[in-house]
Amino acid sequence: MATGMRLAGVVTASNRASAGVYQDTSGQLLTEGLADLGFSVIDALVVPDDMVAIQKAIRDLIDRGARLIVT
Repeated sequence: MATGMRLAGVVTASNRASAGVYQDTSGQLLTEGLADLGFSVIDALVVPDDMVAIQKAIRDLIDRGARLIVT
């Protein structure tokens, strides 16, 4: 990772959106807002509203270099 890179990730917890009942729009809005603030967003993940799934998503983003994660 280059010095000064501002890497971020987004995690949306939603049972229905993660199951495909409807499309998540909040993750896209957060991604756009973070980009406007100068962050490079690694990924915007949609997971079930379950602590294990949320923790796994956060760990994945950290392992991939995210230094800011918005949930």
